[in-house]
Amino acid sequence: QTNWREPARCTAYRETYEETGYLAAPRELLAVVRGGFHIYRCELLNDQPVKGHDHEISWVGWIDSAEIHARLSQRSWRFPEAARYAGWLR
Repeated sequence: QTNWREPARCTAYRETYEETGYLAAPRELLAVVRGGFHIYRCELLNDQPVKGHDHEISWVGWIDSAEIHARLSQRSWRFPEAARYAGWLR
């Protein structure tokens, strides 16, 4: 959750850490979606989480483009813009 005093990049860094336990630096803005939610390409700063994930999160993991497409067919993404996620992988 951001507020008018915190830049979106700072919110992305903080929320990623708080919710997943990973330190990740937001690098490239990929999209601004419903509700002003910013999606960034991030650089992972550590190989392992430095703490456990938040109680709001049921799972933290890495998926490839095939898994993204499988989840699209199951409609299991929060945002309709998820159809673009696979194209953002490098």
